[in-house]
Amino acid sequence: MKKINARRNKALCLAIAIIIALALLPVAASAAGDILNLRATTSDDIENPNGRFTFSGGGDKIITVNGDAPITITGNGAEGGWAVSIDKATKIIIENDTIIETSANVSALEVPSGATITGEGSDIKIISNNAITSGIASTGNVTISGKVGDVSGNGTNAFGIFSSGSVTISGSVGDVKGGDGNNAFGIFSSGSVTISGSVGDVEGGVIGIYSYDGSVTISGSVGDVSGGNNAGISSPNGSVTISGTVGDVSGAAGIVTNNLGSVTISGSVGDVNGDFFGIYSQNGSVTISGKVDSITGDLYQIFADSYAVLDYTANGNLLKPADWFIPDTPHIVTFEYVLSRPGGVTLKKAYITEGEKIPVPTVPGVPKVWYVDSGLTTPWDFNTPVTGNMTLYARAGAAVYFDDVKKVIEAINPNLGFTEPDFYVENGKVFIREKIVDSVIAQIILDGKLGARFTDFVSIGVFSAEVERGETAQAIIPVEGSWFGGVSDPKEIKLLKIITPGSGELLGYAANSSEFVDGKFTLEQNGVLFTEEIDPDGKYDLIVFITDGEKYDLDREPNGIVIDPLAIVSEAKRSGGCNGGAGAFGILALAFALRAKRKAKTAG
Repeated sequence: MKKINARRNKALCLAIAIIIALALLPVAASAAGDILNLRATTSDDIENPNGRFTFSGGGDKIITVNGDAPITITGNGAEGGWAVSIDKATKIIIENDTIIETSANVSALEVPSGATITGEGSDIKIISNNAITSGIASTGNVTISGKVGDVSGNGTNAFGIFSSGSVTISGSVGDVKGGDGNNAFGIFSSGSVTISGSVGDVEGGVIGIYSYDGSVTISGSVGDVSGGNNAGISSPNGSVTISGTVGDVSGAAGIVTNNLGSVTISGSVGDVNGDFFGIYSQNGSVTISGKVDSITGDLYQIFADSYAVLDYTANGNLLKPADWFIPDTPHIVTFEYVLSRPGGVTLKKAYITEGEKIPVPTVPGVPKVWYVDSGLTTPWDFNTPVTGNMTLYARAGAAVYFDDVKKVIEAINPNLGFTEPDFYVENGKVFIREKIVDSVIAQIILDGKLGARFTDFVSIGVFSAEVERGETAQAIIPVEGSWFGGVSDPKEIKLLKIITPGSGELLGYAANSSEFVDGKFTLEQNGVLFTEEIDPDGKYDLIVFITDGEKYDLDREPNGIVIDPLAIVSEAKRSGGCNGGAGAFGILALAFALRAKRKAKTAG
């Protein structure tokens, strides 16, 4: 990687030159709470009672502000001929429709260290047309919040955003573009680059996103990132961590770290393409547990001294270690899990260097607890180094019953109106009171969604299920055919979701996998959709789909946990009834206890 290091040195020289240029800019005093109006043509025209702003530089004007009061910049769509240099003020607001654009030998917007730029609209444009200057430049740390449109340095070796400190983007920014020369960067930071908000496409002639002496951390959303003859994303003295979403990444190398840095991808990335390397981590490690569409490189897809990489399918081809630079023969870890869909068992593999830890796989609907045995009794500790080939097991919908009413009340959103007397504990599990279920059934009958004869029910204990944030949980409830009250067709099952103490909804039946969405349920047997006649003596899995944070999730928070009280409703019988006690559900560790009710008669 000598070529990469040489260009990095050139970039540092250019950075020093820009810092010196910033220090030489003219300054003038400003009044407190100033508003800069970029429509002005002379200092007398500026809408400020004191009019203390100066302009300089050819046909392009520079507004220079020396005061430390907050600054609001307004332009109302005026284009061309303006640059703003702020020497001390660290609170900067840019109103929508403001266009800051210059061809002078300065950056379009220059701010001091510690500045926070808050944009108020996506029509804001910050543009430098000079050969070597930036759209936004700072002598130190800079934070961008709110909403800002495109930021660009259009000159041959210009930068989109330049900081001799760190760059933090917590708001929304449009495309960030540097020039197409050999010293041009989309985002250049001497410190760290942290993106928790959203950014459009990022382009640079040499590197798209560059952090010289820090790390690149992306937990938000970034579009395509491209660097010309060096890298799409580069952090030579730090690490690159992507837990959010990034589009395609391209350059001579797609993603680069040096000097014991690491590349960790637990989020989602598009195609990673390098002319030489897809992902390069010299003396470091590469860990991929998220989704990557493809990795390509003429020399190696992945170059690293150690790795923990999960398989993924790229254009129909499974990534193989043979396509990597690998110092040692890897251990193979096979993940075996069952999802609620036709096909049952699904396999995934990881290739792990001796002594490395396994990355926790991200599988929507599957909790992050994996077991070393197919019976799901002994969990695997992901802090344990791998010493050989192994298989780990999990099942979608593994749920945990509440055993304490107070814990239920703490978990449920208080606005729904549940109180402790609405629940009780039996056989170590929390159930919802019969009077609550009765009142909800009555409401459904009054709404005309259920016949008056449907008064019997089987109450399912209150449970929680883990799922990826905002994803749809697939709760698996082992049941017997007799609990459906004589129903023979799965489509005729009446499954009641209790939402408040006096309201609820009947969940819809899902006939195929395309209907596995929030508020639906289906019936399976042996991991396959069951569509035949229900046998009262048969064993089945009732699969319920609840989206994290939506209306059927009783905590109403996208926090990776869904809370679920349900009841299976059936027509009343003249006499007798079945007994769905807790002992009937002893199926693995996923057993769900039910409590049956037939009119006034209950069974424990």
